[in-house]
Amino acid sequence: MATFAHPCAGAEKTSETAFYTNSCYEKESGDVAGYVVKEQGGGPHPDLWIYWSEGVFMEPAPAKIVNDARAPGRFAFVASLPGGSRRLSFDGVKTDRALEGMMTSPWDTTPRHVVLERRPEKEAFDPQRHVGTGYCAPLTSSPSSEAQHP
Repeated sequence: MATFAHPCAGAEKTSETAFYTNSCYEKESGDVAGYVVKEQGGGPHPDLWIYWSEGVFMEPAPAKIVNDARAPGRFAFVASLPGGSRRLSFDGVKTDRALEGMMTSPWDTTPRHVVLERRPEKEAFDPQRHVGTGYCAPLTSSPSSEAQHP
């Protein structure tokens, strides 16, 4: 199992930290898959970090909210990933329970609908109760297509 340091390790934390994720373990390989969005600070200008999986969670990239004057519930962000021109973006809605919307990533050829449910930190990064579900579930649009994982 991979270990990693959180971006705020040793830093003073605000009272509000939330984790939104579709993380799961792939049934066949046992690899972790999916995304985790860490929101710290709450309010209109929280600090955001995005973690993504390449078999294990990669070091997080800071994300920036892009719709400052958003309508109630709307939530959009963009993150520049290490390695140059790779970007990851999200545009959707935020509730107390989830982020739901379209995710654009370097791994998918078209934007993908995602539901990132709010989970405790431990469950977000070690999704033992989520095996072969969420991002790991087979695509239903084409029986022969292979699911692409970030």
